[in-house]
Amino acid sequence: MQWTEDFTVHAGSRDMWPGLNDWESTVRFLWEDGNYSCNCNRFLFFERAMGRTEAEIEELDPNKGDDWGDCGKYEKYRCNWIKNADTNEIIYSGDSVEF
Repeated sequence: MQWTEDFTVHAGSRDMWPGLNDWESTVRFLWEDGNYSCNCNRFLFFERAMGRTEAEIEELDPNKGDDWGDCGKYEKYRCNWIKNADTNEIIYSGDSVEF
């Protein structure tokens, strides 16, 4: 599956994380160490990218009814790579896993 996202670095982000002055650095940070690195968040991205409604996503949620959650239940949601559509440069890779 391919998903296209327009990405904007907000001014406040630059203040919070020095060194993330361009959108590519911010994307790399988010997917390597930030919120997007968590498989349960990736579940939401992928299901939304496939066109599912929030109600459908809620029904599919592997952690439904689990108070504490378990990110291991979302292992099938992997990002093979992210690239700059203008330059075709790979910005992020490292999740590729064979299932």
